[in-house]
Amino acid sequence: MYEITAYPRQERKKRVRKLRKEGKVPGVIYGHGEKTRLIYVEEEELKKLLSSIHSESSVVTVKLNGEELPSLIKEVQRDIFTGRVIHIDFHHLHRGEKVTVMVPFKLVGEAKGVKEGGILDFVKRDVEIECLPKDIPEFIEVDISNLGIGDSVHLRDLKLPEKWRITEDLEEV
Repeated sequence: MYEITAYPRQERKKRVRKLRKEGKVPGVIYGHGEKTRLIYVEEEELKKLLSSIHSESSVVTVKLNGEELPSLIKEVQRDIFTGRVIHIDFHHLHRGEKVTVMVPFKLVGEAKGVKEGGILDFVKRDVEIECLPKDIPEFIEVDISNLGIGDSVHLRDLKLPEKWRITEDLEEV
């Protein structure tokens, strides 16, 4: 489980600039039917978090004022020149409420076609699914060991648990 400590902040622009100079990153936490909460996190703690999570579908526990808020990172804004994170959005998840997330594929096995001299063209790297927050996977495994030259895998071919629903065109390769 991933976690980060957040602190409440005020809205003033001058204060936001000062926070950034102090090594803090302003952000927000929002959720269905909730008032948006203004926060900041320590830049170094955020860097560690962002380098350790596997995908944008990883659930992060945001600790704020004694509360533990299971959340998804919805947006990370970076300075276009330095790459430094300048703002972060967290989406607070609620038990029983389904969410839509992008989940990366993890290829398993070696394709027969590659063994025969072919080249694997890995076009689609992730898929959008809908599920409950507790069921969000880090990745979806795709076994490619039986793929021959000219073969492909469509989204409709994936054998997924019923708790996950693909929200994209099932004909995609």
